[in-house]
Amino acid sequence: MGPCHSRLSALAIAVTVTGCANLNSGDEDYYGTFPVGTRLHLLKPLTVRPGQARVFIQNGKVTGARNEYAVFCDFEVCALSEETQVIAADDFLITAVRPGFTEVVMDWRPRWLASSSADYSPAMISRYFYFRLGSDHQPGVMRLACYGGFDDPPWAYPPRMDEIRDTFSGIADFRLP
Repeated sequence: MGPCHSRLSALAIAVTVTGCANLNSGDEDYYGTFPVGTRLHLLKPLTVRPGQARVFIQNGKVTGARNEYAVFCDFEVCALSEETQVIAADDFLITAVRPGFTEVVMDWRPRWLASSSADYSPAMISRYFYFRLGSDHQPGVMRLACYGGFDDPPWAYPPRMDEIRDTFSGIADFRLP
């Protein structure tokens, strides 16, 4: 690894550590999404299939086949089960918010272009928010994860509040604190 990569790695670590230090710090726009203290009111029960730990929601529908290039969310439970699990209609309190991103796993060998030069472009990413959920009645419901669509890093963005509301249209309502 050359000196440029070392400096970039140190800078990336510093930015990550600084960003984590500010997580849940009371920033007014809260990364442009729902702040801690928001209530998520699930209007109808969601079914988690056997052997699964989450249920996907996109375009106001529960779905198994999601379009990863558009906004989608998932409710996650703490434990896998060989039985069907039901997340009952309930009020959940958002107790923490964590932004992040995930990469699309790609073949890391250079892709050769027609000009015979290597393309070392970064992998596509999806930016997300993890919302830790609390419920007196359903402690096994762990979190809600909402993702923006996969895109090249400069164009990838996390889902906005209005996009998350649209994703849950008819399934859940959000009430800001």
